Amino acid sequence: MCKRFKMADMNVKFVSQKISKIRWRPSGTPSLQQSSVFATGSWDDEKRQLSVWSVGQNKFEDDIYALDMENSAVDMEPRLLASVKHSGDVTDLKYFNQELIVSSSSTGSVKLFRHNQNTQTIECLREWDKVHSYDAGPCPCTCITSREDLLVTGGEDGRICVLNIENKQIRKLIEKADSCTVNSLIFLRQNEILTTNSTGQLKLFDLRHNPNHETPQTLSLSGEHIALMCVDKHPSQQHIVATGTVEGTLCLWDLRQQQTPVTLLEAHSGPMWEVKFHPNYPNHLFTCSEDGSLWHWDASTNALDYPGLSMSFGAASSQPTQISSASPWLASHVARHKIEIVALLDSSGGGLSLNSLDIEDDILLCGSDNESIYTIPLANLR
Repeated sequence: MCKRFKMADMNVKFVSQKISKIRWRPSGTPSLQQSSVFATGSWDDEKRQLSVWSVGQNKFEDDIYALDMENSAVDMEPRLLASVKHSGDVTDLKYFNQELIVSSSSTGSVKLFRHNQNTQTIECLREWDKVHSYDAGPCPCTCITSREDLLVTGGEDGRICVLNIENKQIRKLIEKADSCTVNSLIFLRQNEILTTNSTGQLKLFDLRHNPNHETPQTLSLSGEHIALMCVDKHPSQQHIVATGTVEGTLCLWDLRQQQTPVTLLEAHSGPMWEVKFHPNYPNHLFTCSEDGSLWHWDASTNALDYPGLSMSFGAASSQPTQISSASPWLASHVARHKIEIVALLDSSGGGLSLNSLDIEDDILLCGSDNESIYTIPLANLR
């Protein structure tokens, strides 16, 4: 495993609010252009907000690589389109479609917002109050995920709630999904959700059954109970899952046969808040941490050992090739030597926590406790 530092060409936008979550708006379908709009949520401020931003359209012309870096940086300057007050810290954020945004709150509530692109206003359409709570009162709703009209939430109370965005009734409640905090969750397949918790476990729930009466499939880190803080699945091989721990370790799992991680890689010196596979080029993975660092994990060299794997990255006109059943992320004896790590932002300067990241084609967004949004062109990392 090789690590090097490269200060990426980027735009740094000071926004006067600590960014807890950042998410690209999905591109329209069919669409030949990548998204130019994203949402952010803030935390630990006197006035918490949900905001929507845009980056310059010039960045998305066909010949984007012909732009010089000075002009590219200007085009990547985020511009505020709309914002709305948010009750409590924004603990998670999710786009349903190009208009609807869902947020979860430290107050235990979940809200559905609409961003009106004509008037550039944000209105709250629906609120699910105190979805997560203890006997003494509400507790944070820590994470959300969605599919079609369903919204699934996890909380500090260890419960999982399934909501329908069309009404305020809880569709399904998994009362004792966990005995500790559910830190993150994703839809793994159409009716299956995967969660991580504070004791180092991955749990797989099938929503078609009654999870209150069934034991979920459980995978766990061996040894001490080390919290898993984040999770993401491989875009085309859903049995491959990446998680990050409270100690900053990157874990790669094979859900088909392994009960423990296939690959463990030492990473950040603080909690890993988010991990993301590149949606089109999954031999590239990105992580951010409380230690103030942002890392790009490049397994494309390792992928040469696996015929059929997609190896290109950041090419505007190409599409990823068909992925074979093999993966460099699961070959731990190879990955330890051939994964290259590029530190896009370094923690050596004592930077504040980088809390969230998201990727859209060739642009990475990152939000920080230093009240800044980082816009980083990935094409320049080739």
